[in-house]
Amino acid sequence: MPILTENTVVVDPKTGQPVLLAATGELPDWAVGLVGDHLLSGDRPAAPKDDEVVRLKARIAELEAAAAKPPSVPTGPASAGVVERPGRSDSREKWVAYAATQDAPEHELVPVDEGGLTRDRLREKYGN
Repeated sequence: MPILTENTVVVDPKTGQPVLLAATGELPDWAVGLVGDHLLSGDRPAAPKDDEVVRLKARIAELEAAAAKPPSVPTGPASAGVVERPGRSDSREKWVAYAATQDAPEHELVPVDEGGLTRDRLREKYGN
């Protein structure tokens, strides 16, 4: 059985979880074909001709490619999430959230005692 010369992490094909394989330890049978020769010393058994190993290697490559791409971050009103138009008697807070998705200026959304619009004024301006 081959011995690991360096630490490495591989995905266990049965659980899908990463497993640390420590240097100087024996290579488990399930990891044959998942660890490169450069990390092994001694005789190496033939890698299994298993479709699952091929599938897992493809999935790992897919995940690595996805991780390399920066995530897209939405901007503008759509990024605030979908907010349904409030009902006539709904709270000012609901009307403020809705008005924010309609590109309302910030000064209209602050509390009324700081100069913001009242619920009725927000409803009149953004309810149509």
